Amino acid sequence: MNCVMHSQSIDDHKSLSAQSKESLTRVSSALVLKNKAPRWHEQLQCWCLNFKGRVTVASVKNFQLVAGGAVDPSVELLAAEQEKVMLQFRKIGKDMFTMDYRYPLFVFKAFAI
Repeated sequence: MNCVMHSQSIDDHKSLSAQSKESLTRVSSALVLKNKAPRWHEQLQCWCLNFKGRVTVASVKNFQLVAGGAVDPSVELLAAEQEKVMLQFRKIGKDMFTMDYRYPLFVFKAFAI
């Protein structure tokens, strides 16, 4: 899944650290989010994503979105920015799901995805 989103200027958010501001300022106002590729778990013999202990039920509906790059090809994202999970959606029980998101997503955009 790919998602192209337009975000507000980084200057509108004073609570971000200076390091975050510097790295996110390099990103154009349009950002592509893509599914994080799972890794093969040798012991379990299956493809896995690291939800850092926040998944309690295995499901095909569990996913993570990471920054896939900027729409403008002249803008390059740092490797660390591409590995940050921007949104994760996971199943925690029968008909129960949770979602985490971070800047540049806001609640409305996160639920729209």
